[in-house]
Amino acid sequence: VPSIHDQPIVFEFPDVFPDELPGIPPICEVEFSIKLISGAEPISKAPYRMAPIELKELKDQLQELLERGFIRPSVSPWGAPVLFVKKKDAVFMDLMNRIFHEFLDKFIIVFIDEILVFSKSKEEHEDHLRTVLQTL
Repeated sequence: VPSIHDQPIVFEFPDVFPDELPGIPPICEVEFSIKLISGAEPISKAPYRMAPIELKELKDQLQELLERGFIRPSVSPWGAPVLFVKKKDAVFMDLMNRIFHEFLDKFIIVFIDEILVFSKSKEEHEDHLRTVLQTL
């Protein structure tokens, strides 16, 4: 696991970063299974009622996830109810857009809860990172 001390720019702003940088986990193409207790059977329960507009939205989202390969059809007798969760408000994104207003679309894009920094060269990127971290 890389240490904060291995990253020169990160080292200049230790209060902004954790001590360890875990990185991105590798993609695991593993088939998972759950071992059931012998004789266990699924509980039969009616699905939650949905308004027609919710049902349409569910079908649309499932179709998109199927087409993108994120899910696949299942014939398992086990399942889980579908619940819609309200979308997180954009308070953080709005705040970051205000803070970085002068840099937006020059070398910064704020997307949901991420601050994306882009540059044409390593040197320019280091300067951009310093600007972002000093602003934070």
